[in-house]
Amino acid sequence: MICAAVNKATTPLSYDATVSLLKSIDNEAIVLGSGAKQLYVFLDPLCMHSRKFIFMVSKNPKMLSKYQYRLFLYSIALLKSKVVVAAI
Repeated sequence: MICAAVNKATTPLSYDATVSLLKSIDNEAIVLGSGAKQLYVFLDPLCMHSRKFIFMVSKNPKMLSKYQYRLFLYSIALLKSKVVVAAI
């Protein structure tokens, strides 16, 4: 039996809809920094690039004072980090 994948076209969300969705999960964020500007960052704890980013930001007082990083854990399927994300 051969199955064809259904390709559904998706429409990007508007800026206002995106901001609204991010604000709705704001209370679930791990907050790093005290700046006036907010950045939403999705990280996989097993991802090398995510780890480098957190290390860079956490060691840079200028970045921490300029921005407020809203960190969210996200599991990348290839890294098989679902269990790690669930445990945090």
